Amino acid sequence: MNNIAQLPIRATLVGVTLMVVSMQVVAANDALAKYLTIVLPVMLVVFLRTFFQTFFLALFLAMRRQVPRRRAIFNKMQLARGILWWWASVLFFWTISRYDIPGALALFFAGPLFIALTAPFLLKERFEPRLLGAALLGFGGTILIIRPDSDMLQLGMLPALLGGICYAIYLMGTRHVSLDRTLLAEEVAFSAGLWASVLGLPLAIWFWSPMNVMLVLVALVMGACSALGHVMLALACQRVRASKLAPYVYTEMIGAILFSFVLFATLPATGTWLGIVLVVGGGLVAALRDRPTQIDPIV
Repeated sequence: MNNIAQLPIRATLVGVTLMVVSMQVVAANDALAKYLTIVLPVMLVVFLRTFFQTFFLALFLAMRRQVPRRRAIFNKMQLARGILWWWASVLFFWTISRYDIPGALALFFAGPLFIALTAPFLLKERFEPRLLGAALLGFGGTILIIRPDSDMLQLGMLPALLGGICYAIYLMGTRHVSLDRTLLAEEVAFSAGLWASVLGLPLAIWFWSPMNVMLVLVALVMGACSALGHVMLALACQRVRASKLAPYVYTEMIGAILFSFVLFATLPATGTWLGIVLVVGGGLVAALRDRPTQIDPIV
């Protein structure tokens, strides 16, 4: 009986771990995207990301001798996920092409607050004030990390906020699709990348720019990171509710600071460490276990 009761707890632990790791992969992906936007148009970079993500997922499925099923691709929810993912990428990439990554993430991270507030209504999930408090704590940590000044009030930063809302809805859509346990996580991630690539192809052709071998290699690594991050995200959503995963999105800030320093030699202000403590604290608050009778079953 105890072993049965522990299964949902283990599923939650695995799901949260997948989410945290996926956020670090996403941070690496964003850093590579910023590098590419220095020399390539944003619309082209967005297409390269989604295209190579789809390519690597298709390759992985082929190695397993599996073909994405029609119902995993041709349905309204998957199309909506692809559109949301494309818009989130365009809005965020446009912002980081002009501003530093941690600063853009501070506004992008308003998206998880949207999840915490709307998931009980859109996904029929139980509302937990503790999760909303954890999301607010994590957002407060990001504010301390980037120490916003008057520059943050510029209208040019607003696309990151809109991108965060698109990503939040995308995450809830991923949770909805992932509830179908007959679908592979790779299929779920493949579908979003495929639709986003189809949507972005005309603009990529319009903004096409020549690329050397180095840029192509960076784009390939960016696509591989995106594919890996999305598969882990889908796996996490199969195990844990969207609102409970939301606070762990803030852990991306740690990777964003690291990669920004390594690739661009930039560091946030002195409030960084206190901000990180708050971000981690928000994650710990969200991870507090409910009593076994209150833990959601594996779906």
